[in-house]
Amino acid sequence: MNLRSRKALVEIKNSSTARKEELARYQILDSGLDLELDELCRLAANICNTSIALVSLLDDEQQWFIAKYGTDLTSTPIDISFCRHALKTPTELFIVKDATQEERFKSNPLVLGSPHIKFYAGASLISPNKVAIGTLCVISSEAMDLDDNQKAALKILSRRIMHHIDSRSTINAQQKSLEGFARKLQKITDYAPSILFEYRFDDDNQIVTEFISKGVELITHGKIPEGAIHDLTSFSEYLTTEDFMQLLERAYEANHLQEPWSSVFPVNFSDGTQLWFEMKASPEPDAGGSIHWYGAVHDVTAQVEYEKVLEDIAFDISHVLRRPVSTTLGLLDLIQASSELDPEQLHFYADNARKVAEELDTFTRKLNDAYSERKRKIIGSKVAKKRSSF
Repeated sequence: MNLRSRKALVEIKNSSTARKEELARYQILDSGLDLELDELCRLAANICNTSIALVSLLDDEQQWFIAKYGTDLTSTPIDISFCRHALKTPTELFIVKDATQEERFKSNPLVLGSPHIKFYAGASLISPNKVAIGTLCVISSEAMDLDDNQKAALKILSRRIMHHIDSRSTINAQQKSLEGFARKLQKITDYAPSILFEYRFDDDNQIVTEFISKGVELITHGKIPEGAIHDLTSFSEYLTTEDFMQLLERAYEANHLQEPWSSVFPVNFSDGTQLWFEMKASPEPDAGGSIHWYGAVHDVTAQVEYEKVLEDIAFDISHVLRRPVSTTLGLLDLIQASSELDPEQLHFYADNARKVAEELDTFTRKLNDAYSERKRKIIGSKVAKKRSSF
């Protein structure tokens, strides 16, 4: 053993504890069949001219064969394992030319019985964490040896197998991470107080919905229409024909122009309530160049009702308040036009001005109270809707 091999040997962990921890991280013992590893086993057997090849992983009690060629073995106890001897020198090939002639192996059940091992060669599987977790081994029932090319090939294949195991573990971890992220994102969209959606136009220029969040229950009162995930027209029963057609026209026009669009529409429910919603969507190309539309539908009932309140205030100011204001201006014109006013006339004008002022004050107080109450109901309704969505 040269100095370089000795240095590498010191760095590599081959204890059963280290192996168990590494195997737990890889989670590979119960991962099922792996056709690529089976093919690499077959390649190793063909290169080395043996009848059997195995990928074995060892814990403190068993060695597990996660890939194989030429045998139906799935595991063996660790105390009769050839591979545990290979792990003692993990940077070198472990070769037994004729097990029947070696004291430590000639009484081994795997030598005396099936698969009747005589020849064994094993290359350790060393993880990136410098832990020897198992071997790629080739077995024959005939005594033999490997040439230098076969030995080099067995080492190369062992590294390829370790890379495959490590890559698969990384992919599985990333997959689980993505699944966890997807679950979190699903919960976020489920509890969002809006309707989040994605749609596209198919080859026939028909709208196909790809995603609709649980917030759709804002419009459907808890019932998601059958086929909603594919067909936007399934929502037509919740809108008037005119409003639904206007939405479709806006969507098709925006698709033609490739521009973001929005539209406000009412939904009338069977219990007599009416809510207003605003739909917004923007186009985004996918990796293949197809255009997908992403957007949201928000409840804007409070905003619409508040704007209606402002319109009513403007109407009342322009119509109802006009009369007392006009009367006041008329009195001022009379006073200004009179060159002399006796006390009786002055008293008359003052009384009328007071009446107009009192009438104006009473009306503005009632107006303020009325619109304050409407504002309170609008805000209270909006808060209640938000609470009910959680």
